[in-house]
Amino acid sequence: YSGLFFGRGLSAGDMNGDGADELLAGATSFSPGGLSYPGAAFLYSEWDDHLHACDESRLNPPSDTLGYSRRSTSFGYSASLEGDSNGDGYQDAVIGCPGCAVPECPECGAVVSWLGGVSPSFGPDEALVLGPTSDGYPGLDNGIGLRMATADLDADGFDDLVLGAGYGPVVYYGSPTGLDAST
Repeated sequence: YSGLFFGRGLSAGDMNGDGADELLAGATSFSPGGLSYPGAAFLYSEWDDHLHACDESRLNPPSDTLGYSRRSTSFGYSASLEGDSNGDGYQDAVIGCPGCAVPECPECGAVVSWLGGVSPSFGPDEALVLGPTSDGYPGLDNGIGLRMATADLDADGFDDLVLGAGYGPVVYYGSPTGLDAST
């Protein structure tokens, strides 16, 4: 992964509940299938005695909604395995994509989230894309996906996701079904 900015986004946590942490790593210059540096994220698990990852999964964003085929979307710029947005006991994966396009704001960026579980699936159909809505955000500029943090801000038992963007933070609240994309 030399030259791919592998590890630009980096986080560890137990996403599948087996008691061992997985490692989530972004590679912002990864070029799958001849695309021009859209980026990628990889989840590593099941370590051997020499700390070599025995299992690698690539997280695949839904390209039709993110402009993923564009050059340099920086998917993988930030990464988090630190929150449990639906309270099921499994940590969720969140990947920042500050160069991704969403229809409501083509240059604002986005984050993509996958729920944790015993056998989590990382396909585009399981991904939740979070970014500007048709209502927009006051003062929003480029940069959704550059910085993020998780915490249970409203003390309801579900971790919330805070994104740094524009002139202030954007918060997506956790719920029994995961992050609420309408907030």
